Amino acid sequence: MGKLQPRTSLTFLRRVWYNFVKSNTYRITNDMGKDVYTDIWDYAADHYGVITTQEAAALGVPKQHLVTMSNRGTLTRLGHGVYLVKHHVFSENDVYAHTVAQVGPSGYLRGASVLAMLQLCPTNPNLVYVGTPIRCRRRLQKGVMLVDRKGCDCVEYEGIRSEPVVQALRTALDEGMVERTRISEAAQRACEKGLLTNEEAAKFKE
Repeated sequence: MGKLQPRTSLTFLRRVWYNFVKSNTYRITNDMGKDVYTDIWDYAADHYGVITTQEAAALGVPKQHLVTMSNRGTLTRLGHGVYLVKHHVFSENDVYAHTVAQVGPSGYLRGASVLAMLQLCPTNPNLVYVGTPIRCRRRLQKGVMLVDRKGCDCVEYEGIRSEPVVQALRTALDEGMVERTRISEAAQRACEKGLLTNEEAAKFKE
């Protein structure tokens, strides 16, 4: 397997914006008088503006606080147990991160969407391909192509759980997501970026 792409960190200006909004948002404190929204912001700032109920619980923030902040408009509910912080500075990978989060903790990006996120080849921007090893009954937005009960030895690209590039190429090819010519070109680009070995890339040559 090739090298993983490092997570692109937030720019200084984005961090300043997060701190500004955080300091000008109605606060909710826990029993110890601590501002729980600060913890939520700090976490969400490095996760595409998203926090889930499980992640909040790990920070000591109960679900009812998220519901309260959602009702007040400081959080936006994206799906079951998934929230977006107010005034999030959007990035081009948000659609992938948010969709994976909505699938659930075991969700991952797959096929053409991995290739698109890593800018290896152009794909249909109206479709996002995701998977999960368990059954998923969550209601997802239009354009989300979900395959459930299908496992994956996931890695992280840009902080998002994903199929490894070599598997994403095979998935995109076998399921007809991307034309063979573009798959071959994408494999070459992935090799140049250190995401595939020469041997792995050679398997996708026409």
